[in-house]
Amino acid sequence: MSDGPDEPNPHPQHEFEVSIDAPTPEGFPVVRVAATGPVEVRAFFGWVMSRLSEPANGTEAAVDPVRLAGDPATARLVAAADARLADTWRTISEKYGMLTATEVASVAHRSEAAVQDYLDELVRDGGLLRLAEPAGDGTGVFPGFQFDVDGTVPPVVSRLIARLTAEWDAREVVLWMASPNGWLGGRAPADLLLTRPDSVLLAADYAVAAE
Repeated sequence: MSDGPDEPNPHPQHEFEVSIDAPTPEGFPVVRVAATGPVEVRAFFGWVMSRLSEPANGTEAAVDPVRLAGDPATARLVAAADARLADTWRTISEKYGMLTATEVASVAHRSEAAVQDYLDELVRDGGLLRLAEPAGDGTGVFPGFQFDVDGTVPPVVSRLIARLTAEWDAREVVLWMASPNGWLGGRAPADLLLTRPDSVLLAADYAVAAE
């Protein structure tokens, strides 16, 4: 395995075969990549993880060096990574919801202005995830797993989010929260956040320590 730079060779010598299998029970698609010859595994997976943490905006990256390489095999890898990323974010959005401030205010039965101030303060303090894509009013959206049934954010959730955002960006935190976790018996942290918060906090500590 090569100790070269953490990006795929822009002129790979070997073809890749990429397929997307049936999704896992949690709804996440499985991407399989097979190569006809040696590959730089560390570099390849580093590139894949970087792709998975990028926004799914449905547009071509104008200066993406991987796309500009023009290699057919690399193009297939990019297409598979894009499909995986889009499906992952779609699954997360459908399962947990991506809420606007207006929607949170409706659940909380409070004025939108008061809720917006409440959410802005939590975001400033690092205790609430807000994703950057515009949501009609241009203020972004909030992953729904952060909220209790009354539209508030429990203190334990803010504590967890603050701990994770100190190490990762918001999208990486969302992906971790929504993915099956071995420390939680294969359950996603987001599914246990309100019922087993201490277990989720412990899993977060293990995840951060492993970085």
